Amino acid sequence: MNDHTEISIRTAAPVFPPRYAMRLNAPHGAGEYEHGDLIICDTAQEPAAGDLACVHPRSGGSVMVVLDLSLPPGTWKMMPYREAHESESRAALIGKILGTSRRVAFECQDLWAIHKCDGKADPARCVG
Repeated sequence: MNDHTEISIRTAAPVFPPRYAMRLNAPHGAGEYEHGDLIICDTAQEPAAGDLACVHPRSGGSVMVVLDLSLPPGTWKMMPYREAHESESRAALIGKILGTSRRVAFECQDLWAIHKCDGKADPARCVG
């Protein structure tokens, strides 16, 4: 290999089960949810404005966000999302981080996935 060789490494998109649980990290709680609760995430349901969603950025980790803005129809099904090169607009997700007053905005192309949260999970029924 020399100075002129470029290597492009693309990380494969993570594979999510149809339904999974995420442990909530919200030290001050958030309405009906408390720190440490297991939240069910459903990959088949379309998240919309007002829903709690688990957002998986390509940079790593996950964030529980109450959505302020609905995504363009079908965008959530095309994750990981990529904008068309000729596009002059960007699909975006805007919302409030659960348990805080902090607002966030993500370009959809910077996300692995967005999954609608479907309430609390019973820890006794969770496997793994």
